[in-house]
Amino acid sequence: MIHIMLVHRSGWQRGFPNVNSNVFDVDGKWQRSIFSAIANVDHAIAVDTFFVIGGLLISQSILNSMEKKCFNIPKMYLHRYLRTTPVLALLILIILSILKFLGNGPYFDYFINIAFVKSCEKNWWAALLHIQNYYDPLGACLQASWYLSVDFQLVLLSPLLLYPIYKWGWKFLWLLPTYVVAIEVWAFVVSFKNKYKAARLLMPPEVGQTFGVDFYFPTHIRMGPWLIGVMMGYIFYSTKHKKVIINKYLNIAMWLLSIGTMTAILVGMLPLQNAKYPANQFANSLWIAFTRNNWGYSIAWIIFACQNGSGGVIKWFLEHPLWQPLGRMSLSFYLVHSIYQIISIGSGKVPQYFSTTNVVRQ
Repeated sequence: MIHIMLVHRSGWQRGFPNVNSNVFDVDGKWQRSIFSAIANVDHAIAVDTFFVIGGLLISQSILNSMEKKCFNIPKMYLHRYLRTTPVLALLILIILSILKFLGNGPYFDYFINIAFVKSCEKNWWAALLHIQNYYDPLGACLQASWYLSVDFQLVLLSPLLLYPIYKWGWKFLWLLPTYVVAIEVWAFVVSFKNKYKAARLLMPPEVGQTFGVDFYFPTHIRMGPWLIGVMMGYIFYSTKHKKVIINKYLNIAMWLLSIGTMTAILVGMLPLQNAKYPANQFANSLWIAFTRNNWGYSIAWIIFACQNGSGGVIKWFLEHPLWQPLGRMSLSFYLVHSIYQIISIGSGKVPQYFSTTNVVRQ
């Protein structure tokens, strides 16, 4: 969540006058920084962590309910809708009513109109129906809420997937990794054909928008990490009465592989966003096709290892009670942070000095 907020903050700050705006040139200092690489890779992996966790939790919940013969589909749908939608509805009401009074500055009205007001006046109903990732995704009301649309659609789909898994187990489950691979192949072919770049800043604005519609918002494309979470949930369900012992050498190898993969994803964008020595299209398409799911597999391994006593200090860190209250507020943080950032940046009276330190501090 912190990653997402930092990336959005840096993105909004780029739209405000900066005294050192030349750092954003395609061969400028910002494009050559590690923080820029991590920020640019956000569109590929940051939210996918939550998709993995969401798929794992809902699969465990539904499979256990089916086992106890108490699974109620309408109740599950209603519970999920009421869990997220009231907060979203309240924020839309604030955007359309009092947001314009919460700040002032030469760019304030411009920012809130472009980012929130105009899109919510037009598409508030699509946000509340959780369909805006397909209906006018570039004009979505409260842009960050696209995640809620994808999440709710995956919840609607989950009984259709999990009942066959509950009934036939591994005989059906193998279809899920098959679909994950199919997504990767499709993404590679489409990105190669359309010459999409892994770094959006290297694409013309209209191509970047098409890329977003093709790869960022659609549920059928974003569900790869969620399916990985569903598979992990079934593994936990099927082994809940068994003690899983992980071979020491396998454990070390998997930790090295998962951490190495995640590190490569976070910093690997740096050569791909180098406009001076651009990567070929094959490398860009490989990145677009395989990054999200490889990140999902790495997250799934960390969860599996920690659950089965092989997490060590990482398990202690992730399970620390300090994270519990922050975890309960994460959805609210996710939805509210963009509004706060726009108020903060839009209320600026003088050009800012853009730096990684200032982005983190603010």
